[in-house]
Amino acid sequence: MADPARAFAAVQARTHVQVPPALAGDPEYRLVAARPTVLADRPAATAALAYEGRLACAYFVLPGRDLPMPDARRVQIEQYRPYAREVRGLRVIYWKQGDLAFLMVTDLDDARSRQVFLRIRKAL
Repeated sequence: MADPARAFAAVQARTHVQVPPALAGDPEYRLVAARPTVLADRPAATAALAYEGRLACAYFVLPGRDLPMPDARRVQIEQYRPYAREVRGLRVIYWKQGDLAFLMVTDLDDARSRQVFLRIRKAL
């Protein structure tokens, strides 16, 4: 994607959800799409990242101050304790930060999905 800032601004104009610049990716994980969407009946933003030329993960960002954070199935990833599980061959990692909720969905293996989570979470 040529201009992530422009794409994120267009998504924010439609959803009123600010997409953090960290979701623009980096040389290894390249942003391939940014889209407005709806998740849990809320406006949300989606950023899709590719790794080695294939779609690797999608991030969903939505207003989440009032969304619950499950106690069960939390995992320790360095100093963070997000909710994580595998659903139909995909890994799902959910966390909250400030007023936003983040959901990462990927088909990367467990070790790689944890690395990608850390990369983004630390950059936020």
